[in-house]
Amino acid sequence: MSLILEHYISEAEKKWLSRLYEFIKSGFATCWLPSHDETHCLRTWIFAKKIFYAIDHLNIPIPYSDIENAFIAIFFHDLGMAESLHTEHGQISKNHCKEYFRKNSGLKPKGLNDILNAIEVHDDKSYNSVQNDISPTSAKSILPVADDLDALGYTGIFRYWEIYTLRKIPENEISQKVLANLESRYSNFLVRFSFLDSLLTEQQYRYKIIKDFYTEKSKTLIKSDKASNSQKTQTILEYFYKIVRKDGQNPDEIFSIINPGCKDKVINNFFRNFTEEWRLGAELLRPPII
Repeated sequence: MSLILEHYISEAEKKWLSRLYEFIKSGFATCWLPSHDETHCLRTWIFAKKIFYAIDHLNIPIPYSDIENAFIAIFFHDLGMAESLHTEHGQISKNHCKEYFRKNSGLKPKGLNDILNAIEVHDDKSYNSVQNDISPTSAKSILPVADDLDALGYTGIFRYWEIYTLRKIPENEISQKVLANLESRYSNFLVRFSFLDSLLTEQQYRYKIIKDFYTEKSKTLIKSDKASNSQKTQTILEYFYKIVRKDGQNPDEIFSIINPGCKDKVINNFFRNFTEEWRLGAELLRPPII
C-alpha cells in the first residue's frame, strides 16, 4: 500500500469512524438485525479497503474524495433496514443520510450527491444501475461490491439465512434462492474487479464456502442415509436460530456457548471460523497503540 493511500484511509477513518459507527449503532438500538447492523458496516469497510489496496497496487490513482465517499456510503447503506427488510431500504437509508447532513451541515462532503445515489441503488442485485463508464474507485462501484463480499464465506451463510428467514421465505426455498442471489453477487464482483488478482483468490475461496454450504443444505430435502453432511448444515442453522434469533445473543458468541458441549468437530470448526470472520473489522474500534 502506498503512503498516500495509507494517509487518505487514516484520515477518513479518523474523521468518520467513531462518529458514524455510533450513529448507525443507535439506529439499530431497537431493531435486532445483526446481519445488517453496524458490525456489517465495519466488515464492509474492511472489504472496501481491500479493494482500494488492490487497485493501488496497480498504481491506479485514488483520490481522497472517493475514499471518504465510499466510507460514508458504506456506513449509511443499510440503516433503512431498521425500518424495512426489503429493497426499498436503500431509499430509506438515502433519506437518513440526507437528513444527517442537513442537521450536520458543517460535515457535509462535496460528493454528497454521489454518496446518496450509491446508497439508493446499492441493493439492486440485478445490477441494472451499474454503469461501465464509472470509476472503479467511486462509491457507486465500491459500495455494492464490498457489500457483496460480506455476503460470502461463513459470515454470508448466517447473513443470508437471517434475512431470508425474516422475509418469510419458506425453508425449503431458501437454499435455491441463496444460490441464485449468490451467483449474481459474485458475477458482479468478477465483472467489476476480476483484474485484481490479489483479491480474486481470497474471494473465490469464500464464494466456494457459502456455495458448498447451501448446495449441501439443499440435500436435506432428500431423505437419504448419505445426507449426514447436509444434516450438519441444518444443525448449524438451528444454532443460529436458537442462540441468535431466539435468545438474542451476538453471533460471535455462538462458538463459546456451544464449544464445551458440542463434540462434532465439523460444527465446532465451522463456528470457530465463523467467529473469526464475523469479528473482521473489530480491530477498527481498538484504540491506536501509542
